[in-house]
Amino acid sequence: MRFILRSIIRNLLEGHFLRKTVDTIDKLLGCLARFLYSFTQKTKNNKVVFYTKENQYSCNPKYICEELLKRDLPVDIVWAADADQRSIIPGKCRLVEKLSSDFYEDLLTAKIIVTNSILYTDYRYWLRKDQKVIQTWHGSLGFKKIGKDENKSSLRFVKAAFQSARMTDCCITNSEFENEVMRSTYWPDTKLLEYGHARNDIFFDGYAEKRRQIRKDFLQQHNLPEDCKLLLYAPTFRDDDGFDAYGIDVEAVMDALRQRFGGQWYLMLRYHPVYRKIYARNNIINGSNVIDVTLYPDMQEILTLADAGITDYSSWILDYVLQRKPGFLYASDIARYNKERGFYYPLSESPFPLAENNEQLIRNILEFNEEEYKEKVEQFLIGKGCVENGTASRKIVDYMLSLMNIGETKPADK
Repeated sequence: MRFILRSIIRNLLEGHFLRKTVDTIDKLLGCLARFLYSFTQKTKNNKVVFYTKENQYSCNPKYICEELLKRDLPVDIVWAADADQRSIIPGKCRLVEKLSSDFYEDLLTAKIIVTNSILYTDYRYWLRKDQKVIQTWHGSLGFKKIGKDENKSSLRFVKAAFQSARMTDCCITNSEFENEVMRSTYWPDTKLLEYGHARNDIFFDGYAEKRRQIRKDFLQQHNLPEDCKLLLYAPTFRDDDGFDAYGIDVEAVMDALRQRFGGQWYLMLRYHPVYRKIYARNNIINGSNVIDVTLYPDMQEILTLADAGITDYSSWILDYVLQRKPGFLYASDIARYNKERGFYYPLSESPFPLAENNEQLIRNILEFNEEEYKEKVEQFLIGKGCVENGTASRKIVDYMLSLMNIGETKPADK
């Protein structure tokens, strides 16, 4: 009752009384409906809901789902995603749109909810004790701070994250370093399963044929020669949505790559997902050898295509490094970004040559020492306690089946 009174008083003070009061009542009724539904329904032991930060069929949940589908088990698989994902999500899965009544019906009756983000940021709901939330997160060995460690996290997000974390049964990690990050943010007491990240299985032997097909399809789609080389440039977002920090000299970079590694190079450009709606009118990187892959649905497939990679602070390069391919950092606003967001460790401690301007970037490419780089990669992964070996999806699905008490009817092909 006090909440309702406070909301009404706030609406009076802020104006637009009728509209805001109706909105408040609508939210309260929805909250009540979810509460009643949660405590009047039973958990369906064979139901799994996948939910990603991007509202897409992607990231760790995608690869866990594919492993689950391989087992050919009597599991009801539900994806909470945008409607445009319907043609991408496998036919054996059901799609429900986020925040719809179907979404909450499935969410509140699922035995297992697999997510790579925070579940609780929209509307309040309650899970029963026999429901399990598996948190896979969407970063890996990352530079930039996350959660409450991040300098600019909003109080609303932090509160929602802690509420979501209290419902989490376990977090999937890939290293001792990531264990420490999870413990220091929202999951101090949550079970940690150091299995590796499911999305990174694609870099290992079990996906060799799949990688070949991905490359063949991509080259055909873009009419590229079979022996071409691909550079991925994929910087992270900025809090002000600005594009000023992304000004690499494309022609000079491509020329340096040709000089150092040989071959005909093309640039794959990928902006952060938060820019999907604005990058087209802000893009400052163009050219005949530039291929925009911002809307390509699966980042890990893009990483398998890349023969070299450049980013600033994005954690994708710390997945990409598992392939031991050349990686470079172009961080023209490193001092400002460190002040605004913060890093877990200095970028100079990574194996990637660091540049703050185009001249340094070109020099790092031309002077790239492959043997020295690979040695730094090995020491970096050992130092972080990385456990990636291509078996994460299998281990995670095995764990899920133990929670559902479902036996396999068809062994996984691994």
